[in-house]
Amino acid sequence: MPDDAPPDDERLYALIQQEAWLKALDWLHAAWRDLDGDARARRAAEVFDEAFLADLDARSPAALEQRLMLHHGRMRALPEAERARLADALAARSEAAGDAEASRSPQRRRAFENGRAGARAPANDDGQRCETEAGGVRITRVDPKPGAPEGRASLFKSRQERVFFEALRAAFPTHLVYPNAALSATLDFERLAPRLAQAERDYFFRALVDAVVVDPHDRLRPVYFFELDSAHHDAAGQRRNDRRKDRILAKAGQTLFRLRRTDAEAGRAAFAEAIRMAIRGA
Repeated sequence: MPDDAPPDDERLYALIQQEAWLKALDWLHAAWRDLDGDARARRAAEVFDEAFLADLDARSPAALEQRLMLHHGRMRALPEAERARLADALAARSEAAGDAEASRSPQRRRAFENGRAGARAPANDDGQRCETEAGGVRITRVDPKPGAPEGRASLFKSRQERVFFEALRAAFPTHLVYPNAALSATLDFERLAPRLAQAERDYFFRALVDAVVVDPHDRLRPVYFFELDSAHHDAAGQRRNDRRKDRILAKAGQTLFRLRRTDAEAGRAAFAEAIRMAIRGA
C-alpha cells in the first residue's frame, strides 16, 4: 500500500475469512507501521492473531515462519507463551516434512525460534572479491553476484521511530544520535555482570536501545538513553524485557527515558518538547 494510505482493515478481514494466511501476513508486514495510529486496523490485526493462533497445526510452515519473523522483527510482538507455541509448531512441521535435524539440534531449534529457519545460503554464494592496497592499507571489496536480491532494511521500524529520531537530532545538535543501538555496545558487561541476575545477563546481548545520544568529544560515550514505547510494549513478553532493560541500565548508573505518544497526531514538535522536558534537570 502507498506510504500515506491508511491500512485497509476490510481487506484483512476478507483474507481471514478466506483463510488466505500468507496474503494476510503480507498485509501485516506492509501495514504494521500504521497500526498504532489506526484503531480499526489494530483491531483487525488482533482478530488475525486470534484466528491464526487458534489452530497452528493447520497452518503451513511458510505461514508459521512468516508470523514468527514479524515477532522477532519487532513488527508485531506475541506474548511469550504464544511465541513458544508458534516456534514449537514450526519445528514440528519441519520434522514432519523430513527435516528431523530442526527439532533435534539445539542450534537449529534456536534458529527456528529466532525466525531464521530455512535461511541457509548455498556455499558458493560468497560474492565476488577483489583486493587492492593504498597507503599501506589492504582493501578487500566483496560485491554481490549479479541478480542478488535487494536485502537492505531501514533502521526504523515505523514512521513514528523516524520522527522521534529527527526530534532527537534537533534536540542534540552537537551530539550524535544512534538508533537501535545494541545495549552490549554501550555498557561494560564485565563490570556489570556480577550485579545482574541470570535473566538480565541472558538478555544483555540481545537487547537494543531505541536511541542513544553520545558525546563525539568524549570517546563517543553515551549521554542519554531513550526508548520509544507503543502498543507493541503492552505484550506480556515485551513488558518483561522492558523491565529487564530498565534494571540493567539502572544497575549501570544510567537513566532511561521512556516516551510514549498518547495523541496519535503528536509529531516531531511534540516529541521535541517531551525530550526537552525529560532531560531538564537530568
